[in-house]
Amino acid sequence: MPTIKDPAPGWNAISRALSAIYDQGPSKEFKPPVPYAQGGADPLDAVLAFCSSTTEPHWHYITFGFSDLYEKESEVDDLSGYGFELSFRLIASHGNGVPPEWPVALLNQLARAVYESGSTIHDKQHHVLARPIDMVGGVRLNAVLIVKDNELPVLDTANGRVEFLQVVGLHVDESDALKCLKVDRLIDVFREKESKNLVTNPRRRSLLEDPVLKAEVESGAQKEQQSVSEIKCALAEWIFTHKITIAFGREIIPQLKNSLISRLEDGTSLTISDGDSTVVFESGASPGLAIEDTVLVITLGIDEAKQFVASISENASRIHTLPNLPIDIEFVESPNSDAKSNMMETLL
Repeated sequence: MPTIKDPAPGWNAISRALSAIYDQGPSKEFKPPVPYAQGGADPLDAVLAFCSSTTEPHWHYITFGFSDLYEKESEVDDLSGYGFELSFRLIASHGNGVPPEWPVALLNQLARAVYESGSTIHDKQHHVLARPIDMVGGVRLNAVLIVKDNELPVLDTANGRVEFLQVVGLHVDESDALKCLKVDRLIDVFREKESKNLVTNPRRRSLLEDPVLKAEVESGAQKEQQSVSEIKCALAEWIFTHKITIAFGREIIPQLKNSLISRLEDGTSLTISDGDSTVVFESGASPGLAIEDTVLVITLGIDEAKQFVASISENASRIHTLPNLPIDIEFVESPNSDAKSNMMETLL
């Protein structure tokens, strides 16, 4: 008797894993009115929402669409599609027996970002988004953190491996804090003070209102600023005619303002490079400059450095000068050299 081929081995493997946790099935299944392959706007084939009572009542959303749900399409033998599906846990409102639809829009936007950029999503990734996570501004959370969903197992399907990555809503200051705070530390605080399962509560207050955590972040930021010796950016061009004109990418302004004075006060230097040309600021008793091939070395006293940092503006038309040196500096928009790393900020 011929074996009947499973037409959707990926889909069915995910369904079986979910049935082992939620024996009553999903509370709601969201599907796009027009499939993405037929010109529809939403890339995901479906998002299922389950009612969960673990730790606290919440809705547990699971995507179907990042992995190979039907035929094997991924060229990577041991991965099904992108090798993951996303989940999202939203605290359940009292008396509301219907899962809200806005998390589905968020998950589809993440899928659209992946599909259109060719980039991917991975554990401990975090992004500040262009709009609140509910897509309309009705919530206070404007960033997301990606973590492994500890309740869902890694699956070895007929089409390859699939893991479940959970999207967690963050405040912008929490995401910014991850520049100098370990992700695991923030997760531990979240589990302790908010939710063991990292359930998103759109109305919660920032974890950084805790003075202990805030002090930890501020201390880490100060150490990071002092330790920065090189800023790599998309634009650090300079030309020498009757004077030197420098164009830096505007994105380096926060790092430059935070690092320059502390580096010079320590008697060390700060290097800014775009890979083709380099500008080095170093400390000296009096202002000076030197050119070594594609490297411009600027010597500044502490007082001159402080005057320069105090004058820095993000105004695109503003030309900044260095005290007692024939140098003009402008901060401009950099060419988009890393579109994939900014795919969520661009597309969300």
